[in-house]
Amino acid sequence: MTNKTCPKILMVGTGSLLNYGCEAIVQGTYALTREYWPESHLFVASDDIEYDSKLFADCEKISFVPYRKRFTPYRLLMGILRRIGIGEGSPVRMDCSIIDNYDIYLASGGDNYGQAPDGSLYHLLLDLMTIGERAHKQKKYYALWGASVGPFSEENLVKVKANLMKTDAIFTREEIYFHYLRSIGLAEDKIHLVADPAFWMEPEYAPLPIEKKPDELIIGLNISPLSIHVTFDNYEQGKRIIFESLDTLLENNPKYRFLCVPHVMSDTGGSQDDFTFMRLYRDFTRYKSRVDVVDFGLGARKTKSIVSQCDLLIAARMHCCVAGLSSATPTILLTYSQKGLGMADYVYGNRYFALPMNEINEQSLYKIIISIESKLDFYKKYLVAHQERFKDDAAKAIITLKNLY
Repeated sequence: MTNKTCPKILMVGTGSLLNYGCEAIVQGTYALTREYWPESHLFVASDDIEYDSKLFADCEKISFVPYRKRFTPYRLLMGILRRIGIGEGSPVRMDCSIIDNYDIYLASGGDNYGQAPDGSLYHLLLDLMTIGERAHKQKKYYALWGASVGPFSEENLVKVKANLMKTDAIFTREEIYFHYLRSIGLAEDKIHLVADPAFWMEPEYAPLPIEKKPDELIIGLNISPLSIHVTFDNYEQGKRIIFESLDTLLENNPKYRFLCVPHVMSDTGGSQDDFTFMRLYRDFTRYKSRVDVVDFGLGARKTKSIVSQCDLLIAARMHCCVAGLSSATPTILLTYSQKGLGMADYVYGNRYFALPMNEINEQSLYKIIISIESKLDFYKKYLVAHQERFKDDAAKAIITLKNLY
């Protein structure tokens, strides 16, 4: 039996909160529930309960729960096949019965409802949809939360649309995806255009880790390895293009100083390890006295505080951009998918400050930086003036969810 007065809300898809974007979604969602639905209890499926719980040590009505299941018939079969030389086994997948003990299921995460670069569907998305199917059968409330959706190939769309039709509500954060969802024939009354819940995450003060010199322009910089992988056919060539463009910018503009801001941490490397990637640029640059890297593991709230003290921000990770925009730091969005364009449209009303990754060079970077720098006070005041709009639009999601439930 569902609890209508004090519902238990299960949020799945954010994984480890060492991804500061995932932490920002959780932090923002928690703040929204405390403000607009204080009788509810938020549960978050976690990859690292010990770490994630510490971030909310003094918070009430939020809990972190495990959601991986090592032994399933599918995994056992894949394991047997791997042992006889067929296939590579199966990753540890979700326990899809996790929804049984909750009233509301929020399928979350910014990029989870998309398809991989090779055209396949992510294992994570398949698991999220399976939990959604189970929630639907049990008449639990099933909603997409803080997610971009699509676009999908025709084959994948058949599977995903069948699942989306079983949702009770879809809260999408970009107008691009709002229109995409309408174009594929989903009922218009279940699609709600809102702002990202991360706009509700409050910063926790952390001092700027460098001392600003007179007439110096501190530029927060986030370029993720994921953005290079997605943009360039040859990763090493793409990395060199970006690194050399950044160094040429420093060479020609002596007052510029980069503070590299990792936004996804990982101990496994690869496309989910901004920290190691930012250190690679620090090792590469000829201007080491003007390139610094924010420490590992500060968390999303302290990182947002540091971003708020930069003069401007250049960022590829979506929630690093949100950290800047929601703290009134003029932000240039380095885009490698439609979500960056959608965020630029939403915040600025145009795409002038959205620079595609494959168009980055010293000239394009300088042109867009000087456009902001020449009117820095104007853009700071613009963002300050729009903070209430951002938060009101994000609040629409929890208000609508509560009313519909």
